[in-house]
Amino acid sequence: MTERTLQQCWVAAVIRAEDGNILLARWADTQAWDLPSGPLRVGEDVCSGVRRVVADTVTMGVSVGWIAGIHSHVRDGMTLVFLARHVTGRAVACGDVQLCRWVAPDVAVRMLWPRRAEQLRGALRAEHPQPVVVHGLPPSGRGGIGKTRWAPAVDVAVG
Repeated sequence: MTERTLQQCWVAAVIRAEDGNILLARWADTQAWDLPSGPLRVGEDVCSGVRRVVADTVTMGVSVGWIAGIHSHVRDGMTLVFLARHVTGRAVACGDVQLCRWVAPDVAVRMLWPRRAEQLRGALRAEHPQPVVVHGLPPSGRGGIGKTRWAPAVDVAVG
């Protein structure tokens, strides 16, 4: 008998303004500051997940550009940290977020919980972030296993 175990996968977005400031969100239930973040849904591709999480917490639309970190956690799965660029909307708290604010990177690091602060530091110093690629299956009836295509999931590189 095989055991099937699912671990939670979280996505977090490092969104930088043109002046270099980072967008942070404060959760209503814990009063903790965090990057716009949330769980990836089963079957959801990571780029869609990042865009959904950002829209659900700070009402902005973003372009997901680069993966800046993969952080594994012993008890609660992993977090994928992405660099993202603001493309539409205005930063306004919504959902479970009480407040959002643009802050300088050094201030952001001091405002975050230690684990998230380390993830932000890693994203900010990422010398070789990797572009995000989504693995897509061909339309039904037009190929089989081994006939998959790789397509970049970004329209604008963020750097």
